[in-house]
Amino acid sequence: MKKTLRKHKAFYTRIYRLAKACDVSFDLALQMIKLRADDKRLTRKKKSHDSFMNWKTASMDTLGLMVCECSKKDGETIKIRVFMTRDELPEDKQDLWQESIMH
Repeated sequence: MKKTLRKHKAFYTRIYRLAKACDVSFDLALQMIKLRADDKRLTRKKKSHDSFMNWKTASMDTLGLMVCECSKKDGETIKIRVFMTRDELPEDKQDLWQESIMH
């Protein structure tokens, strides 16, 4: 039990010192570390199980067409891909682009 407490104390002390050195809040530093770990996990999942673009959930926004890239293992969203122009889209998916929403 003491070993676990010592390990956690060392971890949180390191985060506190990092936050202080970077002049950010402790919560923000902790959140950034967790997001980085989650991103690494999703990258490993993508490498081992491959991924696919879920065109059913594609939505048009002011940035462009947003499409979720999902894992073939369990369908978890790995990242969101944004297509800024119609030309970036694959030929068979260009009909999803809507000019009326853009400027």
